[in-house]
Amino acid sequence: GEDAARLRQLLAVEAAEAFLRLLAIDARRDATAAFVASLRARLVETEARAAAGKALDSDVLKLRLELESAQLDLDGLGRARVVAAADLGRATGGEDPVEPHWDGRYDRDLSPQLADLVARAVAERPDLRALEQRRRALELEAGAVRASRLPRLEARATFTATAGDPFRPDALTQGAIAVAWNPFAAGSRRPQAAALNAERAAVDADLRELRRAVEIEIRDALARLNTARAAVAVRARGVELARETLRIEGERHRAGRATTNDLLDAEAALRRQQTEHRLAQLDVLRAWIHLDLAVGTNGTNGG
Repeated sequence: GEDAARLRQLLAVEAAEAFLRLLAIDARRDATAAFVASLRARLVETEARAAAGKALDSDVLKLRLELESAQLDLDGLGRARVVAAADLGRATGGEDPVEPHWDGRYDRDLSPQLADLVARAVAERPDLRALEQRRRALELEAGAVRASRLPRLEARATFTATAGDPFRPDALTQGAIAVAWNPFAAGSRRPQAAALNAERAAVDADLRELRRAVEIEIRDALARLNTARAAVAVRARGVELARETLRIEGERHRAGRATTNDLLDAEAALRRQQTEHRLAQLDVLRAWIHLDLAVGTNGTNGG
């Protein structure tokens, strides 16, 4: 039924959220793993420079501490990923952990409009359809009750053959029209019709309220989508800036004009920006999922 269809949609969104949580952990884990690899390479280089008297032992110590801290973060993310994979397995109806498969696409080449989405929701959402069907059924039932209160005409016709009788025509056709009406039944129908009208009015009120709630839900989901899309562009510029800053700090460090702390800060900033950029992409994907749920479809077509 309609309730079961809506429940399946809600369960699908729950599984999608578990999927996105796992992808978010992977985004942080990938960025942290890249940071760890970079720190290791930088530590080897700095140790060689320190052995040649071109770098301070304190720089080596700072790199080792930063590497140990980043490795601890990476280990923690690995444990969190195990839990998230198990959660995804349960959300998809299984007992075993599930590995996510994502091709990296997070947006659709669509610009959905609010009015089109609301109209689509009226046709697609199971809860709205169920109320609309109930309202129509009550209208039909009330119409049948009203019709039963009115007099009705009943026509009857007979044909009699009289072949061989010299005193009558060869055939005789008889017809009759009768009016059928039970005035006492009309009195019992009136309360029944009133009850149906009251129930239909209540369903109409529920339908109007649900439509308003759906419009608000769609409006909110659409705003989240637009905000998430804008955030992706901002985060992409942040990655470019952080990468350029790291390049400059690396040159300054090699020239002796920047400290190891400056270099580590620039490297950590790039790591953060890359992570935020990936998380912003996942927010766009999440916004589409919630917009689909609000509209009641598996893929929203924009106008």
